[in-house]
Amino acid sequence: GVPQQTVIQSMPYHMEYLDFSEQPTPHLAAKAWMSEHSAILFEFGKRLFDSALLKISDNQFIWYFKIHHIILDGWSYPLFFQKVAEFYQQALNGPADKPVALPRFEDYVAYRQQMIGTSQYLKAKAYWQNKLSQRFEPIGFYSKPSTHKGTQIHRVSYRLDNTQQLKQRAREADIFRKTENASLFNIFLAILLTYLYRVTGQQRLSIAAPFHNRHSAFKETIGMLMEIYPFCVTIANDETFISLIRKVAVETSDILRHRHYTVSNPLQNRIYEVRLNYHLISFQDFNGLPVEPEWGTTGHGLDSLVVHVQDFGLTGHLTLMFDFHGDVFNDIQQRLAIEHFNQILEA
Repeated sequence: GVPQQTVIQSMPYHMEYLDFSEQPTPHLAAKAWMSEHSAILFEFGKRLFDSALLKISDNQFIWYFKIHHIILDGWSYPLFFQKVAEFYQQALNGPADKPVALPRFEDYVAYRQQMIGTSQYLKAKAYWQNKLSQRFEPIGFYSKPSTHKGTQIHRVSYRLDNTQQLKQRAREADIFRKTENASLFNIFLAILLTYLYRVTGQQRLSIAAPFHNRHSAFKETIGMLMEIYPFCVTIANDETFISLIRKVAVETSDILRHRHYTVSNPLQNRIYEVRLNYHLISFQDFNGLPVEPEWGTTGHGLDSLVVHVQDFGLTGHLTLMFDFHGDVFNDIQQRLAIEHFNQILEA
C-alpha cells in the first residue's frame, strides 16, 4: 500500500523534571539515568521523542532530548534548539498572541515528489543504478566475517590533540577543496578508506556519508531531509594519500551532481557497512546561559563501524567517536582499530 500521513487531534505529554543535585555524584547519577532511558525503544504508535529536565545543581541543568532519526536529521538539531529557546523567551514575556508559523516539512515532501520523472532525477537514477550494479564484498575486519546477529554497539570517544595541525594541512594547496571543512572531510574519508584497505586487503571499498540535501528554500526546515550516499572507491596498488584524496574529491562532486535519487542499503545485499559522519554544529545560548551540547547514543546500530568527527558548539577542537558493532569487533579489536586509525592519521 501507499503510506499515508494522519494528524492526531491531541497528544498528551508530560515532561519529566528530575533532581539529582542531592546525589553524592550528580553528574554520574544523571548520566546513568540518561544511558538507561536512551536504550528504551520508541512506540511508533504513540510518539517518537522523549524529553526531561535534569537538575545537577542550582546553576547547572541538563536538557535530555531523545528523538528518532526518522523525523529529525543532524542539521535540524540546532534549528530545533533555537526555536525552543525562542519560545522559552517569549513565554517569559507572557503568553503568545498567535501561533508561530514554521517552515512546513510537507513543502519539502512535495518538492521531492515533483522531482520524480524530471531529467535530473532520471539522470541521477541511471547514474546510481549503473554505479551500484556490481556487488560489494562484505568487509572482513581482522580476518573476521562481518556477520550481524544483534544490534549492540560500543562507542569510544576521544578529543583530537592535533586538530590545528590537521586544519593547517587541509588548507595546503595539494589537499584544499573549496572550504577547510570540505578538505577535512576528504582527509578523514581517505584515512578511513586507507584503514579498511590495510586491515582487509580489499581494494574496492564503499563508505557512506550523509549529505544535508538542502537548498536555500529548506535551510530552516526541521525534519528528516538528509540523504546517505556511498563513496565507492577502488584503491590502486601504487595509491598515495594525495591521489586517494583526489579520488574522494571526485566522488564528492559526482554525488552532489546526482543527489536527486535516494540510494537504499538493503540488509540482504548491503552496499555499505561503514559510515563517516562529519558534524560541525553551532548552538546558541539559552536565555543568556551558555550551552554545552553532547551527543548521546542508544547503544544500538546496524553498521559494522561508524566514525563520527564532530565539534558540537564550534569549539575549534575535533572529537572522534567510534561506534563498533558488538558482533564484529571484540574489545581487543576495538583498541587495535583506534590504534591503527591513529597511526594513519599521524602519518
